[in-house]
Amino acid sequence: MTRPSFNEVYFSSVPKDLRADVIVGKEIDIIYKADQGMDYIWVKTANKDYGSWKSAQAIVHDVPGEFHMGINPNFEFDMDESFVFQGFPDLFVTTSSQEIDIMLIVDEGYTGGHSGTFIDVKNVGDNTTMILDGVNYVIDSPQGIDSAYLRTTTSPATPQFHLDYMVIHATDIKHVEIVPNQLFGLYPVFEMLNSEGGQLSFAIGGELTLGPIELKTSAVMMDLRVKEVGGYNILPTWLGIQKNGMDTEFGNDEKHYIMPEPGMSLISSIGATL
Repeated sequence: MTRPSFNEVYFSSVPKDLRADVIVGKEIDIIYKADQGMDYIWVKTANKDYGSWKSAQAIVHDVPGEFHMGINPNFEFDMDESFVFQGFPDLFVTTSSQEIDIMLIVDEGYTGGHSGTFIDVKNVGDNTTMILDGVNYVIDSPQGIDSAYLRTTTSPATPQFHLDYMVIHATDIKHVEIVPNQLFGLYPVFEMLNSEGGQLSFAIGGELTLGPIELKTSAVMMDLRVKEVGGYNILPTWLGIQKNGMDTEFGNDEKHYIMPEPGMSLISSIGATL
């Protein structure tokens, strides 16, 4: 029996000399070569594998004369590991121009899990990858990405903390490895390794369960940055505290711990719930 599905591909224009291979299914793969670029390419794939229609869409803007882009969903799910990035798609780009922009929208439940994903990257350098490595999310772009915006929704981050949304916005990013952990078994902690880039904004929102009590999270975020000394990340270089989000800098090959401050976050969450 053929599963119910449909695929759509739109080109804003058609160059005279064009070769385009578009593979659309669960994954989206585009190989494009032409005598000129175009404004955009839009690809959509949808299916009813899990009861209702769910879709994944990709929009490529400022299309150069040649590029190859692949988006591959991740279906494996491990209940014993951090949930935050599980289901995030892998993305790779090779391009003849760094002006290319890519937007990806994945509906909640498209891969069979809970989370939905929105990714918007602008002016993407050649050989850029954004991949799920175990439960970690790794962004690597030797030529850099001018702007990267990632948003995930509806993720049970820990047994006690349900993540309604997580937003990461970074500029001039070349590399970061984001490792999700837990603080006191309650709050998610995001460890960022080998960070290299410009500005970083980070925000989370969700619900915290303490026995029979459910609290709307109003997180007071901390960013602790440390440098390596003698092979160990032990030298603090920055400590920032902000409510409902964090604005900071990636730094140069620094390590970040971004987390809710437990005491102040609990008090703030109680106030937000009452």
